[in-house]
Amino acid sequence: MSRLRRAAVIGAVLAVIFVTWAGGPPPLSALFDVFVWLAYAIIALVGAFVGVSVVLACQHAWKSPRWLSGTLVGLVLFSLPVVLPFVRETRETQRFLATADSTMGVVAGKYVRGGVHIIVDYEVGGQTHRIRDFGEIPYFGEPPFCDWKRGDSIPVHYQPATPEVALVGHPDTV
Repeated sequence: MSRLRRAAVIGAVLAVIFVTWAGGPPPLSALFDVFVWLAYAIIALVGAFVGVSVVLACQHAWKSPRWLSGTLVGLVLFSLPVVLPFVRETRETQRFLATADSTMGVVAGKYVRGGVHIIVDYEVGGQTHRIRDFGEIPYFGEPPFCDWKRGDSIPVHYQPATPEVALVGHPDTV
């Protein structure tokens, strides 16, 4: 079997497996549905196209490494607007957590505007503080924000000098 045929078969199989894994297998009632078979055929065709494209791109890159370096530079420049804010935010969070204390807060409310927001009340030094936080990503070992209910306990990390500055959630994932 030629390299391109192998790439097409592998690409088609991987595409069908990925779509089935991500969306779940279709119900048995859809086994005889022509549209389901057509959808899977199109997904396999796209996967085969991507597989062949990857092999052809690799062959071309090995023959002409100048294009490879230009492509890599372009991809790095294209990814900088995504990567740099993430790195900056990660460093700010690490600096915050390095000096933060923690306590348990109580969910005082929840509302949805562009995502799930929760309102958490927590006590520091006999004073009650309130924070509003936004999040969709579940914390390790904790439910996502949409699963929190009024009265649930949640960890809060705050700055001792300014307790009103706080973050909600597990410190490994904040």
